This record gives sequence, C-alpha cells and structure tokens, in this order.
Amino acid sequence: MKLFARRRHERQSKLSDRQTALLLYGESMAQSGRGFMDLAEEEASWTEHRSELLAATGFARPAGYFRHELCADTPKWICNAEKLFRSGLFADRIDWIERLSITMSGDQDPDVHSDFETPESILALNLPYPNLEALLRELGHAQAWHAFRGRPALVEKYSRIGAALRQVLRESLILLKPKESLNAN
Repeated sequence: MKLFARRRHERQSKLSDRQTALLLYGESMAQSGRGFMDLAEEEASWTEHRSELLAATGFARPAGYFRHELCADTPKWICNAEKLFRSGLFADRIDWIERLSITMSGDQDPDVHSDFETPESILALNLPYPNLEALLRELGHAQAWHAFRGRPALVEKYSRIGAALRQVLRESLILLKPKESLNAN
C-alpha cells in the first residue's frame, strides 16, 4: 500500500500537459489526456505547484487560483481581470495592460482596427479564416474590457467590428461548405 502511495505522489509531483492546462486555463483548453481523478487530487496539485503556476501566468491569475483560493467558478478572461480588480489584487496592473495593448487602451487612436469596420474592408485583407476567428475573440475581449472600464464609444466600436467579422465568417462558412450539403438544405 505504501508503494502505491509513493508512486502516486511521484506521478503527482510532475503535472501532465492536461493537468497544467486545467490549472492554468480551466476546462476551455482543447488538451487531451488525463486530468485529475477528483477535486482532492486537483487541489493537492494546485497546492504543490502553486508558485510555478502563478509565475507562468505573469500578472494574471490561473484558473486554479480562482477555483481553489477564491472558491469561485473559473471565469472567462475578462471576468478574471474584473474579479481581481474588484478584489484589490489587480488595480496596479490596469495601466500596465492598457499600455501593453493598444486595443485595451482608453485613449487609442480612432484608426486602430479601422481596416475591420466593414465586411468589404475585411475581405480586402484576404486573411485566413482562423486569423479572423482569433481576431473576433480578441476584439470581443476588448469590447468587454471597455464595458468594464466604462467606455461606451469603444464598446460600440468593437461591437460594430465584431458584427462585420461575424458576417464575413458566416459568409466564409457558406463558401467552404461542399456543394452537396448546400443542395440538401
């Protein structure tokens, strides 16, 4: 029995890629492989690897922090920032984030992302579908960030751009479907 316990502890001392992803990002990552047997194993791994996981995320907090220290569901990225800010743990980083990312900045130039304001201008860029999806997610975060920071003009701007991106993505999906599936509907 002690041999089994020792081996289990040895296995637990190094996290698998899946376990690391669960503790850093929560359930949203598309990693495969074994996670944790139960919540107790996950919490023990969080406790054992807390320092390295916090260091890996820089200024942010990993999903394990919310789950095991704040006893909260793992929120989406923007909710992480808001929850940390409201808890007083993040207030000194807001300016840093806005200096680091022009998209998150409240005093951004009006021309930032102007190439994405209409479906025609987006199509003219000839970007691959995955890049457009990633941009839509990023600008969705920006829209939520500016809503959180009380900037209605930027919320409206990123809402318009998001609508244009969604339209292009929808139309791209129709073009990518095989002809037989189009005829079936």
